[in-house]
Amino acid sequence: MKKIILFVLISILTVSAYGECVNAGYEMYNKKGFVKGEPAVGGSPAKGVGYLDIKDITEVFKKFKQIDYVFIDTRPVDLFSECTIKGAINIPFSFAGASKLDKDVLNAKVASGKKLIFFCNSLKCYRSLNASLESKCSLGLPDDSVFWFGRG
Repeated sequence: MKKIILFVLISILTVSAYGECVNAGYEMYNKKGFVKGEPAVGGSPAKGVGYLDIKDITEVFKKFKQIDYVFIDTRPVDLFSECTIKGAINIPFSFAGASKLDKDVLNAKVASGKKLIFFCNSLKCYRSLNASLESKCSLGLPDDSVFWFGRG
């Protein structure tokens, strides 16, 4: 029962924290957890957050030099250890409030000219969606520095 109450409180605080930053259609995915259901809608989840689809990733590799972007794998360490995108870093995102998103670390990457591309398992895994929302809406990273790889 305590866990349910804590989850509800976190969900309420998260919606308040993201507030009007979140684009229409994305409110329902805010820290909802890993419930099987409809995949997240495509497109930018918030003003200033870029959206990448599978077809866009090829362009990402062409457009950016390896040093211009960093893929951030938001899955747990055990999944990251099994397989990830070459060169990705692991910053696990948790819906239980134990997220390791660190404003100073992310700001340092952005300040050095990096674009942050968050990804996880699929459209039904909302870790990368919420990590991109938290990075933009709560941590206040600059427009066009945060991207959500919504299909990966």
